[in-house]
Amino acid sequence: MRETANQQSLSKPRYTFKQAVAACKEAHQDTVHNLFVTDNGFRDFGAGALVGFAEGLDLRLDRCVVRHGAHGTDRRAFGRPWAYALTMTHGPNSPASSQTQPPHTLRAPRTTLRRIVRWLLAVAAVFVVTTVAAGVWLWNDPARAFRVAMTAGHTNAGVTERFVEIDGYRWRVLDTGLDSRAPTPVRTALVLHGLGTSAEAMMGVAPILRDSHRVVIPDLPGFGEHTMHGEVPHDWQFYVQAIERFRQHESLGQVDVVGTSMGGAFAAAFAATFPDSVRKIVLLSPAGVVAPNQNEFMTRVAAGELPLDIKDDASFAEVLRLNFPTPPTMPEPIRRAFVARAVERRAAFLRIVGDLRAFLVSGCEPLLPSIQAPTLVLYGELDLLTDPSMLAVWRMGLRDMQGEVLKDAGHVLLYDKGREVAARMRAHLR
Repeated sequence: MRETANQQSLSKPRYTFKQAVAACKEAHQDTVHNLFVTDNGFRDFGAGALVGFAEGLDLRLDRCVVRHGAHGTDRRAFGRPWAYALTMTHGPNSPASSQTQPPHTLRAPRTTLRRIVRWLLAVAAVFVVTTVAAGVWLWNDPARAFRVAMTAGHTNAGVTERFVEIDGYRWRVLDTGLDSRAPTPVRTALVLHGLGTSAEAMMGVAPILRDSHRVVIPDLPGFGEHTMHGEVPHDWQFYVQAIERFRQHESLGQVDVVGTSMGGAFAAAFAATFPDSVRKIVLLSPAGVVAPNQNEFMTRVAAGELPLDIKDDASFAEVLRLNFPTPPTMPEPIRRAFVARAVERRAAFLRIVGDLRAFLVSGCEPLLPSIQAPTLVLYGELDLLTDPSMLAVWRMGLRDMQGEVLKDAGHVLLYDKGREVAARMRAHLR
């Protein structure tokens, strides 16, 4: 419906919201037949909001038309109108149509805009105060800060934490789950973390493979939230058997295995021991073979030291130095919580290291000929733990292998070279 010349020439007095609706209600006997909403660039008061306000005062609205700018295109107002002025007129069937009464025009008053600005500032102030209070609270509660950070990481990576009991032991698992919308059956990636860490250390694999795989990342026995399995030796055979038991219990089928450092050595040993359980393998900075070039870390280990033993803040700083060319900035509460957790679990860590020491040095070498699955092996040029010269050993022993040393990367390849790792991992596992 278009405005007539008469309507356009009528005077358009200013009204507040309440005044305009009250005048409309009085003039039209509780019925509004036509609403004209003109777009003049003021976007805070859409026609939908005006309609809702009128309906709140029991006004029945028979028609609502939006006029956009100078083009005069009429559209229903229940879409997304950008409204500035509201003109209320008599319709042809209005009870007041026989009376001579001018239409009323509503313009968004500046006072209303000021109210909105004040409301937004109040909300912002409450948000800032709440954030500061929460920050102080978390700063003084490192354990809670650690849990909050982990939960945020889960959400960002698109994984859900769940627990499953297998043979009397509780496994904690990070899992992207199955996508029922996937057009073809989704493959599964079983992801194995490194020494002294937990499933969170490998969360970065989830967004890399989410379009092609269900990603399942368990805490291995003795790490994260998974307790040690009694007094049995936690050697490589124990871990390989435990991983296979987990795969069977969870009905994962044939899996693509991704492992880093210790988890890389476990992935290789798992593929050699259970070849039918593995389709393809990705090894990131894997341990388990003797490096042709013995670096400083390896020399210290050979001399009986344990450079990865975290017993205080200084030793934690040393572990970060060995893992990262440029150690990441860590909020103090998270750092304190991490050190506290490591110290609390130090006895179990030392026991596991004792059971695995020989395997992590060279235990994969006799298993290499038994690995049938196509394997991708990546090292970092600046790795101070697993020396990049180890790539040559894997290349000599594996029958189907691709390998590369990534420039300017340390031990934690997902952190230092996330894009490069993602591209190579997707290409290999397709």
